[in-house]
Amino acid sequence: MGLTLIIGHNPGMEIALVELVADQLPDFGDDKVLPTATLAHLHFDDNKVSLNAFIRPKSLPKKFPVRRDGQVHYCDRPAYYYQQSGVLAYRWHNEQLQVLLITKQDREKWGIPKGIIEPGLSATESASKEAMEEAGVIGNIHEDALGSFQHNKWGGICEVKVYPMRVTELADDTQWESEKRRRQWFVVDSAARVINKPDLVDMIRVLTVCIQKQA
Repeated sequence: MGLTLIIGHNPGMEIALVELVADQLPDFGDDKVLPTATLAHLHFDDNKVSLNAFIRPKSLPKKFPVRRDGQVHYCDRPAYYYQQSGVLAYRWHNEQLQVLLITKQDREKWGIPKGIIEPGLSATESASKEAMEEAGVIGNIHEDALGSFQHNKWGGICEVKVYPMRVTELADDTQWESEKRRRQWFVVDSAARVINKPDLVDMIRVLTVCIQKQA
C-alpha cells in the first residue's frame, strides 16, 4: 500500500494511531497523543505498519525556510513573499520622458509600485495590480523585465523584478491608496537624483535608451 497521513486533534484518529503503532510512538512526557496540528506519517507494507514521522507543531522552526544562493535561510514569511515584482511607469509629456514614483505620505523616500508576486498571478499581472493599488496607474505593461533589485524586509532579502509600463490612465484618488502614498512624475534626471537604489536608477537609464530606440 501507499503512504497515509493522519492529522491530529481527532479522538477517532488518536485511537487508530495507538492501535496501529503504539510501540513506535515517541514519549513526550504528557498524556496527549495527537494534540492540535500534529502530523503522523504512516507507511503500510503488507501486514506491517511503520511510523515514518511524527511531528508536533512545537518541534517545527518558528520561521520559514527560504532558499537563496544555494542555501536555506530562515525568514519571517513564507518563501513566496521574497519574490516580488513592480512597475516602472512612464509617459511622454512635453516631449520629455517621465517616470512615476511614489512615496509614503510622511516620507520623502521615492520608489516604484511593487509587491509580492501573488499565488495564481504572473509577475506582470501582480505588478499591474500593485501599480493600480499603490499608484493609481493603468497602462500597457511590457513582458520583458528591465532588471531587478533587492531590498531587505521581513528578516530576509526580497528580489524585485521591474517591468516597464506605459501609462494610459491615472485613476482618481478614491480608487487607490492615496491616503497612504503620494505619486509624482519626474523627468529622468530628477528621478535618478531622488532614488537611492543604484540598480533602479540603472533601469531608468535602460528604459530611456529603449524608448529612444523605438521613437
